Amino acid sequence: MFRQFTTADTVRAMEDAAKADQWTDPVRQLAIRAYTGAGGKRADDLAVVLAVERAVSLAVAYTPDPLNVELIARPARLLGMPIPAEDCDGMSAAVASALLSIGYSPKFVRLAWDNSGDDPWEHVLVQVPIEHGGESVEVVLDPTYDGNLSGLLGRAVLSHVHDPIGREGVRPKGW
Repeated sequence: MFRQFTTADTVRAMEDAAKADQWTDPVRQLAIRAYTGAGGKRADDLAVVLAVERAVSLAVAYTPDPLNVELIARPARLLGMPIPAEDCDGMSAAVASALLSIGYSPKFVRLAWDNSGDDPWEHVLVQVPIEHGGESVEVVLDPTYDGNLSGLLGRAVLSHVHDPIGREGVRPKGW
């Protein structure tokens, strides 16, 4: 008998993979290249986290999971593939792992837009708290962002996340 996994199960697996792989060579190399490319010690946090997101989106081709089956490649394995390809889960896990490796505290954000089934969650993003312009903000990263409207959420900066306004502030318990 197969167990039906929920999106919450997938997010837990992503969290475990991101933490486990943060010190591996492929993840550290990507993180260090992004950090250095953003300006290193002179860079502000926003430049660094956006550089990490961009590095993953350039390194990994977005490919949906086959047959709606959740398959998650661990970040080190994904980044070490000859032709890396993953969906939002694997790409977000790679971003989170790289951010962890350089001292950030990312979380995963699930988005729902299909209310027709038991599990409406359709997309996963990375949320990371940073200091920018003298204030604490939460940056929401979408490594699947390709400049089209579908990835527009990849460029959100939420300064009100600790005082939610409307539905966008709803987060799972413990976040």
